Amino acid sequence: PAVRALGYNALDSAGNVLQRMNYLGPTIVTKEGMPVNVELVNNLAKAGTTMFPKFGMQLVPPAVATANNVVMHRHGGLQKPGDDGNPTDTFPPGTSRTNYYPNNQAAAPLWYHDHTDMVTSYNVYAGLAGYLPNTDRREPSFNLPTGDFAKAYFLQDKSFNKDHSLCYTHVSPEFYG
Repeated sequence: PAVRALGYNALDSAGNVLQRMNYLGPTIVTKEGMPVNVELVNNLAKAGTTMFPKFGMQLVPPAVATANNVVMHRHGGLQKPGDDGNPTDTFPPGTSRTNYYPNNQAAAPLWYHDHTDMVTSYNVYAGLAGYLPNTDRREPSFNLPTGDFAKAYFLQDKSFNKDHSLCYTHVSPEFYG
């Protein structure tokens, strides 16, 4: 059966859906020297709503666990601190923010993920992550696979409850996430 998860929708500049939310976000390919603005809209459930009651968040204050704030961090990207998605730069449901990525760096297999203080691991585990590779002009000379032969993979360890819902806990020594 389907498993409840989080994800990102991809919209074009007119607000039309390019890719409907799926487990993990869309791949966003950027190119060296071509800056982009990525607008993030928090459409999670309103504050006070518990999205994943079986996640074992005993160590997270209830007000933080149910705030449903988010912030996107581009992992490995070179951008100003205000666009980096620091854990305290969160924004609540029903609001948005824009991150500016100058892409002044060589090709790299970057990825993005929620980086909200105290709940990063839970939100990434639930699906708030995606691939954001940066390309450059030197990359084609490496004769790497392209098109249908170029694939990006995310490997994640998942555990499930008996009802098939995601199971996440920091207390099990056998769980690596």
